[in-house]
Parts: sequence; C-alpha cells; structure tokens
Amino acid sequence: MNAPFEPHAATARQDRSRIEGRTAFVIAALLMATGLVALVDVAGAPARVVAALGPTLSLAGLATIGLLAQTMRVSGYFAGARAAPGAYAGVAGAGAAAGLALPFLPPLTGGAGLPSPMALGVGFLAGLAGAALLAGPLLRKSGAYTLADLAAGRFASGPVRVCAALACAMASAALAVVGLHMGAFALSQLLGLSQGDALLACGLATLAMTLPGGLSGATWSGAAAGGAFAAGAFAPLLALLAGGESAPAPFLDAAAWSAASARIAGWSGAGATGAADMALAATLALGLATAAPLMGPAIATGGSTSARRAGASLLVWIALVALAVAAAMAVSTLALDELLVGRRPQALAPSAYAASAQGLLTLCGATPATPAAAAQACREAGVTGALGSGDVWASGLYLLAAAPELRGMSVALSGLLAAGLAAICLALASAGAHAFAAACAHDILFRACGSRALTSRRLANARLCALLLIAGVVFISARVAPDPRVLAAFACALSAATLTPVLLLALWPHASRAGALAALLAGAATMAAAALIATQSGADALRALGAGGLAGFLAALAAGVALSRRADAQDAREGRIFAAGLLHGSGDLLNRDDAA
Repeated sequence: MNAPFEPHAATARQDRSRIEGRTAFVIAALLMATGLVALVDVAGAPARVVAALGPTLSLAGLATIGLLAQTMRVSGYFAGARAAPGAYAGVAGAGAAAGLALPFLPPLTGGAGLPSPMALGVGFLAGLAGAALLAGPLLRKSGAYTLADLAAGRFASGPVRVCAALACAMASAALAVVGLHMGAFALSQLLGLSQGDALLACGLATLAMTLPGGLSGATWSGAAAGGAFAAGAFAPLLALLAGGESAPAPFLDAAAWSAASARIAGWSGAGATGAADMALAATLALGLATAAPLMGPAIATGGSTSARRAGASLLVWIALVALAVAAAMAVSTLALDELLVGRRPQALAPSAYAASAQGLLTLCGATPATPAAAAQACREAGVTGALGSGDVWASGLYLLAAAPELRGMSVALSGLLAAGLAAICLALASAGAHAFAAACAHDILFRACGSRALTSRRLANARLCALLLIAGVVFISARVAPDPRVLAAFACALSAATLTPVLLLALWPHASRAGALAALLAGAATMAAAALIATQSGADALRALGAGGLAGFLAALAAGVALSRRADAQDAREGRIFAAGLLHGSGDLLNRDDAA
C-alpha cells in the first residue's frame, strides 16, 4: 500500500487563498452586474435584451472562474489541491446534483405511464444522502483520486482498475451529456436561441470551466453555479413577500400550496407506485451514491472531516433550494390557471403561444403557436368554449422558469432564474467531463498502462480527453437530440451495477481480487441483459434501466461473495488492513504520486 501523499500545508493554504480570492472577485463582479441588469430593466431596455443578460453574464462568470483556477500540478488537477472548504464543496456538489434533477421535475413530459414522481424523488434523495454521507467521505479518506483508484488500491489488480475506470468513464460521459443538453435546452427554449448556438455557448463555457483547472475549476465554478441557482430560485418568492403577498409554501400559505400540489399531481398522470417504479427508485439510490461526478467535491476537500462537512452542506442546500423550487412551481401553477383556465383558446396572452410552440405548454393536447392554431386544436379535441383545467398542461421546467413572467415581475428576475438554471447544468457537465478525463487519463493511461509520463504530458492527456468528450457531445447533440432522463438513468444503472458493489466489497475484509473482478463483469452483463429483457417485455426505457440496475447490483454482489470464498490468506490479511485503515484509521491510504 502506498504511503500517503498530500501537498505541503503551506502550499495548500496558498492554493486555497488564491482560488478563493479570485472566485470572490468574480462573484462580486457578477453581483454588481446583476444590479446593473436590474437598472437596465428599469431604464426601459428591450425585454429580450434584459432577459438575455443574466445567462450571458452567468456563463461568462463561470468560464472566468475556471480559467482563473488553472493549475499545472497533478494534485491540483485531479484532487483540487485538497483546498476546497467543506461549505464550498457541498454547494458545488449540490449544484451538479440539482442539474441532474432538472430532467425529472414533475410533471414529466409524456404524462400518464411514466414512473411515479414520488418514487423518483425518494430514489434521488436517498442516492444523494449516500453520496454525501458515505461514499464521498470514504473516498476522500482513502486518499484516492477516483473510485477506480480506490478499488485498485484495495484489490491491487490491473483488470479491476480498468473495468471500474471504464464504468466511471461511461457513466460520467452520460451525465456530461445530460448537463450540456439541459443547459442548451434552457438557453434555447427560455431565451429563444437556436439549439446549435446554445450548444456551442454551453460547450465553450464548459471547456473553460474544466480544462485549465480540472477538479479545481469544476469545484469552484460549481460552487458559484449553486449560489447563482439559489439566488434565482429564491428571488421570485422574496419579491412576492416584499410586495406584501403570500407565497404558496407549506409554512407560508398552506391552502395555496395544497391546491398547486394537487394540480401538479394531476398533470403528472402517474398511478400507484408499482414494483417497476420501486426498482427504478432503488437503482437511482444505488447509482447516485457512487456517481463519479458527485464525488469530485469530496475529493477536493482537505480531509474526511471536511468531506463529511461538505456532505452535510450539500443536503442542507438541496433541502432549502428544493423548497424554493417547489414554491416557485406552485406560483406558476396557480398563475397559469388564472391566466388560461376560463378563457377561449384564441384569446390568450402571446407568451402562452410562445411557450406552447416550444413544447413547454400544451393546449387541448397540442402545441399550437398561434391563436388560430389553438382554436383549431381545441375544436378537434371537442373543446368548443373556454379552456377547462384539464385542457392545459405544463412541463416542470416551464413551471420553474416562468414564475416571474407569469406573475408579472421584472424581466431581470426571469433572466436571473434562467442564469441559475444554465449554471447548474454546466456544473454537472463540467463535473462529468472531469470525471471522464480522470478515469481515462489517470486510471487507464497512467496507472493501468504503467506510463511514467511527465506531469505536463499527464495533464495534457487529461485535458485532451475532456476536450474530445465536450466537442463530441456538442457535435452529436446538434444533430441527434438525446433524452436526458434515459441517459441519467443509464448512468445510475451502470454505477449501481458496478461501482456500488465493488465499493461494498472493498469494505469487506474477505473480498478477493477475483471476487471484485467477477462483480464488475457480472454486474455490467446482468444490467444489460435485464434491461434488454424488460424492454422486450414492453417496459419503457426508464423502468427497464431501473430493473437492469437493480438486477446488476444483486448479481454483482452474489458473484463477488461467491468467488471471494476462495480467497487466500494473503488476500484476507490485506483486506483486513485496508478495511481497518479506511474505517478506523487516520485516512489517506493511497496515492503517493511521485509526479505530483
């Protein structure tokens, strides 16, 4: 087992002070710019210009933070110089987690037949808790740069490292696609940009956030993104309260909250939670607990205590912002009913037809772009008079983003909320791109292949991997629109079937190298087979991946335990030493990196 490696304490403090100072400067500049946007709005600038300023400044600020975090040290690039305070790291992880949750906001596009929002929510929160309180602190305590690093350190096996690194890379790439696609979707649908232009802008910003500083850039820009989203989510509620109105939230206006919740539940169209939905919830929980992009902030902290503090910060941030998001969606729901229900389909506000044309809002089951088209669609649906409550449907993203507009608030608030949405999506994309690069460049090219490359070449390889991924995603997504929910479910299923079992086996003293390798292979094969069988049986993609992930997890554990029964005395002794050191020792068991 390698001796621990840490940057010198004085160097770590210098790194932290330098990055903190630059990040604080950029955040202060963004706050001043936000105030100027509000002044521009008051001065009477065109609404389209005011709404676009917020996201533009947000992307520029995140890119600037990434550029200022540039490093040429291995520990800085792959471990964030271990300089991120727990509170910052928690907000960074929560920002990426919020970007991952956006595609699953209820009501889900597609209506009836989709998985239960309750099952999705429970699985998501359980997975976040596992990542924040268990997997993240354990990974940081090990001193490893990646989960594959930890697995290979425990089992001292090249094949285990390669298989775990491939699983990390594939899952991280899928989540990077989710972040880039959702960021481009937010910019194009909410601000009217073309899909190509939005993808290019998001790709360039993600490159700036990721390539220069690696995990340092992803963590510090992710913390800024989390703060931007919190500001955008709370702004409409604070504006309502400042104007003397009540906000539909459990502790502020329970009656309005109940009415809005019932309306959204009706739009969701999901029935009772069945076995398939429970399997999907379990897969989300098991997969998110070891999702590589969510591990980055914990890796960047100064120690296991700081990592636990980061996990607690993540959960508190998620709880507060989830409340703000739910209240903003309730505001939109009630306002939407006031503006649409009881009105004739050809006599609605122009913003309703614009949202309908973008697929964010449906009228009589269609997406008409003009009053005439709306009237025609409703006649064909048998609606001859005013719209009823069952004739209107809105997507979760629209309900979140449109709260300021539907309540007639300042356009600057709409731009601030759109900026926060784009920011958390890019935080997820940056975290995913870095995790992909770390798996490919550090775990496979350097560790598994035994390369003794200089630091500059190692970092160049990592940056090249991230560049190729981001460029490829932008190029392909401009031609083929991915389904972010399916990609997110795939990433969780793959992590649940491979990374989670091998992490559990690493904590079992009697687990062997053969058992770990069997778990990785059996989990991946079973996941693919079970998902294919479920699809052929008529299950939708989300439920099929849920079944595949859970089946893969169980098969991996069974295979790992079965083959570990033949472990020799040397394996058992090494396993006891590792487990005792990781659970009860001072930590930093791995990664003496001579090139750092």
